[in-house]
Amino acid sequence: MVILFRTPRVLVRELSPGRRVWARNDRSWAAALFIMPDWTIPLHIRLPGQEIPITVRGTGHAAVLLAEKWPVTHGLAFEHALACFAAVLEGQLLPDEAREAFIEAADDAGVRWSSDD
Repeated sequence: MVILFRTPRVLVRELSPGRRVWARNDRSWAAALFIMPDWTIPLHIRLPGQEIPITVRGTGHAAVLLAEKWPVTHGLAFEHALACFAAVLEGQLLPDEAREAFIEAADDAGVRWSSDD
């Protein structure tokens, strides 16, 4: 089993080639994810207490933000976004659909965002 992604709250493992599992985890781990820009249009978000917006270009980056820096780590929008990120990893959902779930999680958490579109 290969671990693809670790954070204090989330773990993604590859059980066999092409078969990945996404799970919540409370252990303290460092993130180890190669972040690819897979969204058609990036988002610019401003987390509470940050002056400079963060440009998010893909599912992996969004997953790291949700797991490591998100101000709200519960609720339907948060859980739905995590599930969408896992579905992208599984090849069951398009990355831009996960982007929409990330926008919903941002709205639900009161995180300001803008887009280039």
